[in-house]
Amino acid sequence: MPQVLKEEVKKRIIDSAIRVFKKDNYRKASMNEIAKYADVSVGNIYRYFDNKKNLYDYIVKDIYKKLTEILEFCQNKDDSIDLMIENCINEFVDMYSKDKDVFIILINSDDDLDENQTIISSIRNILSNNLITVMKKRRENFTKDDEIFCKTLAVAVANGVRYIVTEDGSGKKLEKRLRFYLEFMKRSFINEIS
Repeated sequence: MPQVLKEEVKKRIIDSAIRVFKKDNYRKASMNEIAKYADVSVGNIYRYFDNKKNLYDYIVKDIYKKLTEILEFCQNKDDSIDLMIENCINEFVDMYSKDKDVFIILINSDDDLDENQTIISSIRNILSNNLITVMKKRRENFTKDDEIFCKTLAVAVANGVRYIVTEDGSGKKLEKRLRFYLEFMKRSFINEIS
């Protein structure tokens, strides 16, 4: 007779996985450690989740979906850079405040997962495209060097956002840090293309 899966056990597994993924990142996290914190056997975890990636995906799926929607919204706006940054910061801070641990897990797991499925790479790509679009509008002779500059700046901004998000702080501290950093980067970009 098959055993019945219990929601309480599943919740302990998920809570333990969040703890371990946050502490060790995806790559270093082990099912053994997750089982230890959940007070279940490793085999019992596999009754609920096929593998570590399946468990990870289950944990981050809602925030990943929301972040992807935010990034697509930011990409599809014809608004000014100021308004785009403002909207994105507000959305990021709101998500961070609602589920800080999972948000951090998602942001930090980029180095461990397929490049095409990561939030930081999405931020880089969207920002790079937006910066290139803005620069092309302001410069008659857009060059390969201009494109490289925009892509380099996008990498710097994405990595800076990652660093700020992973530093401990309340939603207000995060918001203040993000605003300061992004305003600084925006002013530098505007000065460069003027």
